[in-house]
Formats: sequence, structure tokens, C-alpha cells
Amino acid sequence: MKGLKKLALASAVAAAPFAQAELVAMDDAVLADMTGQAGVSIELETEITIGSVEYTDTDGLDNGAGSLAFNNITVGGATLGDKLDDIKIDIDVDGTDGLNISLTTTDKRGLLDGTAPVDFGVRVGSFNINGGANVASDIAIVGNLGPVNVRIDNDAIIHVDAYFQLINSSMNIDAMGVNITDLDIGDDSRVFIGNQDGTLVGGPAGSTVAQVAAGQAAAATITDADSDGLDDGTGLTLAETQDAAAAAVYDGVEGALGGTPGLNGMAYVGMTITTADTSYIDQTGATTNITDALSVSIDAMAMDIDATMDIGGVSIGTVSINDLDMSGTKLTIYGH
Repeated sequence: MKGLKKLALASAVAAAPFAQAELVAMDDAVLADMTGQAGVSIELETEITIGSVEYTDTDGLDNGAGSLAFNNITVGGATLGDKLDDIKIDIDVDGTDGLNISLTTTDKRGLLDGTAPVDFGVRVGSFNINGGANVASDIAIVGNLGPVNVRIDNDAIIHVDAYFQLINSSMNIDAMGVNITDLDIGDDSRVFIGNQDGTLVGGPAGSTVAQVAAGQAAAATITDADSDGLDDGTGLTLAETQDAAAAAVYDGVEGALGGTPGLNGMAYVGMTITTADTSYIDQTGATTNITDALSVSIDAMAMDIDATMDIGGVSIGTVSINDLDMSGTKLTIYGH
């Protein structure tokens, strides 16, 4: 009975925002129908093999040039020998927003509902320094791709939104005697709809669904004439009422969009890439100014990481990192 009351309350709350605002389309990277619009679409099917990729530091430190090498690289499907396929790339140039590149799939509906994920596999045989012993080997990064959207503004600032999932990936870190298996990276916080615009549920433009949900939860109250701590109509506590109010926002969005179970488990990273000036002071106190360094800012991140680890050939069990968030992290990269 209590569950039915929760369901009734959730349904009522879910209906409220849609009565106040017209449902708007989701981001181009997911549901935009490109039919009839100008632009270019590219369908991709490929398997790439590379013998090695080497980086050579031409002056090293005090002992001349040194090199790093990644050997026996393969990019394709999740299963070795399969192709990376069903990729669709939409390219549009907008007078206001600049260049938009959306990487999704030839079956967007299947991507959203989980029936047709885009699987990928990246494998590296070994990584070594100056041709010496392996630092790492047998690297297999396997998983599913969600929408990846790249926008290059008119001022040449690059914005990246990427959804992805790693499943049963593995690697040997030979230099540490560590073997990692069953590496999974995803997210359990319904990150996909959490990053969509709040106007989907009647919230202000520029707010996320998560922010709208939090606002509705904070505003939820109960009527408790008999002072038993339960709402007179539903029998729920205030905390339960607030939880139901927030859940109803998410359920309402998912229902209106036909559901997104194919993406709910995916990790999300939002980045801004541009150039920036910086400087550093060396041991003598001299200042070196750097112009147009590469600047990468992590604007948003949501992911969970699980892996099984062996050290010295003996399993130490499973390591889990929950709710990893590095939002606000900034990398500035330049030569020296």
C-alpha cells in the first residue's frame, strides 16, 4: 500500500512541470533529426592496426634523445577482429554556435534504449621506454560509446561532451607487477538526463535536470495535522516525499523521451579545450613566459570505477571508486 502511495505521488509530481512548460528537444548529439537540414553526415566502419607509435624527446635531459613506444595497436570492435561500425558523424556549421560535430550511431533509438550499443575496442600490445622492458602490456580497453559532441565556437574554443562505458577491460602494469582485469567504468547516477537543460521539466534555461529535481525536492512539504510525522494523504515522511518529488522529475523526463536505459550506466566527461598563457620560475629565479599553451579544463565528470587486481600473481580482490568527480580540474600543457 505504501508503495502505491509513493507511485501516486510520483505520478502527480511528474505531471506538474509538463503542465507548465512545453517539452523541448534534447541536444543535437542525441535526438536531433537531421533529415531535411543542411549539413554533412558520415557513416564509419573501420578497423585500424598500427605497428607502433613513438615519441622522441630530441634533447632529453643530460644524456641525449630518448623515446617512448606503444606497440601493436588495434582499434576496432569490442571483439578482437571485429570492426568499429555503425558510427554516424553529423557535421553542421551554425552562424552562432560555430562548428558542431556529433558522433552517435546509425540507430539512435537503439543507442538510447540499449538495444544497439556502439561497441569499441582499443588494444595495445606493449608500452616501453627506449626499447627496454615493458612498462605495461596486454592493454585492452573495451566498452560502449554514447553520444560524443564537439563544438568549436567562433572564437576557436573547443567544447567536448562525451558519454562512454568500459566493460571487462584489462591491462598488465609490468613495472609494478600488477595485473588489472574486469575493469569497468560507468556511472549509476542517471548522468545522461542529469546534464540536459532544465527547460525539459519547466526549470529555468541553463539549469540541469538534477538542479530542477533538487529544487522540487527542497520545495516538497507534507500536511501533518495529527503530528505523527507522516503526510495525512500519502502516509509518507517528509524525507520520503522529497525523495519522491526528485525521482518524479527524472522519471518524467525519461518517460517523455521514451526512456534512456542504454545511457543511464554511462560515464560522462565535459571538457573545454583552448589556449592560455602561463609562466614558471626555475631554480635560478628566472621567469619563463609561455604563450598559447594547450589548456584543458574538465567542466564536469561523473563516473564509477571497479576493477579486480593481482599483485605478484596473487589476487587482492576488487577495488571500487565510487562517484569520482574531477570537475574544475585544469591542465596546461607546453614544451620546455
